[in-house]
Parts: sequence; C-alpha cells; structure tokens
Amino acid sequence: MCSNNIKQYRLCKNLTQKQLAKITGLSFSYLSRLENGSSNNPTFKSMQGISKALDKSIFEIFNIKEGD
Repeated sequence: MCSNNIKQYRLCKNLTQKQLAKITGLSFSYLSRLENGSSNNPTFKSMQGISKALDKSIFEIFNIKEGD
C-alpha cells in the first residue's frame, strides 16, 4: 500500500491528528507515520478504526480497488 487519503478526509472533518488518534485509539505518532507514508502497512483493525472515525470506506481512505 503506497498512498492514503487520511489527511484529506481528516481535514474535511476538521480534526487534528491528536483528535483522530484519540477517537481511533491509535497513537499520535503511528497515525502521523501513516499519513506521511513512512509507515504503509496498517493492520485491518487500524484501517477499520480510521475509516469509521472519518465516515469513509477503507477503499476510499487507503486507495484500495475492490478485488485487490
């Protein structure tokens, strides 16, 4: 997985990284690394938490095409 839309959707919801981290239960540093691409292999559980918090599908946030 190389890119994601976490930052774009987070900003649309007027959330800071710290707020999103608190909502998802993920650490601020991990979420930051996911956003900037330095960590690019999130667990399914992490992807679910982020997608739920941002009201978007995992496919939309993580640029996954159905069938991948």
